[in-house]
Parts: sequence; C-alpha cells; structure tokens
Amino acid sequence: MHEMALAEEVQLIVAATAERHDMTRVTDIGLAIGAWSCVVPEALEAALEVALAEGVAAGARIGLMTVPGRLRCVGCGEEYEPEDRYEPCPACGRPGAELLAGNDMTVMRVAGH
Repeated sequence: MHEMALAEEVQLIVAATAERHDMTRVTDIGLAIGAWSCVVPEALEAALEVALAEGVAAGARIGLMTVPGRLRCVGCGEEYEPEDRYEPCPACGRPGAELLAGNDMTVMRVAGH
C-alpha cells in the first residue's frame, strides 16, 4: 500500500510548512489527487489518520479533491479530458497525447494558527 508512504510524505510537508509559517497547530490540509495517480482516496485518508496522529497536524481536517486527467494532442494541439489516458484525440483521432494533468498528488493547502 503506497498510500502510507504518501501519507508520511504529506506529514513531512505539513510539518515543514507549519514550521516555516510559525504555526503551532494545523487545522486543515487540502490535497489534489490526480484521477490517474493510482492513489486510492479512502486508503490515503486512513493512512493520513495514522501519519498525522501525533504532532502539529493531529486531528486536522483533510480535504481531498480529484483532478481529472487532461491531455493535449501532439498532432493538432486539442486539449481534452478523457476517461482513459490512452484514448485518441477526439478532434483528429491521433493516439499518443501529452499528459497535462491527472497523474500526481499535490498538497494544496495547509492552514492553522
């Protein structure tokens, strides 16, 4: 389960952000998870509960937002949001598009006091 490793990395990012901004308590964390990132949101939430159980972010609210996959056709430049990253361009039918979004996970918000 790679979600635990991701949760531990989020914990490090949150702790560093809290220290950098002199926060004694983190109350809210927002994460953007790409639709094609292979992250299971429920598993990540469970792993975050464990990883954040102690320290400055204990009990923080976790908000997860899914970022849809987005591609750009290398032939015609059309940008599109298919269900599958290997779908051909809807404008020209060419396969092999450039990945623009939906493959990563990002800490978007760390709030507290």
